[in-house]
Amino acid sequence: MGSLLGTIGRRLERQVIGGFPESIRINLRIEALAAIAFGVFYAGAIAFLPVVLRRLGATPELLALYIAQNYLGSVFASFSIMLMRGRRPRWPAGRLTASAIR
Repeated sequence: MGSLLGTIGRRLERQVIGGFPESIRINLRIEALAAIAFGVFYAGAIAFLPVVLRRLGATPELLALYIAQNYLGSVFASFSIMLMRGRRPRWPAGRLTASAIR
């Protein structure tokens, strides 16, 4: 069973990233595993934080505000992207990033 999963994993990796050198593929594997591990941690932390807040004495209104902040942030991020288009960054790192994208 283990060799079958390894074969499927190598095939999937080859289709996703193509024929990159081995050093790049190793870095991609490390990044993918780190992203998966952080996703599991983040999901557990987000699900458990309202319990901690409640034990610290948060009211139902504060719990509702905490839960709504995630969704409000997602909505306002879309608007901020539309508002910031066409503006030049003021700090040098932003200029370097903007020039690299163009």
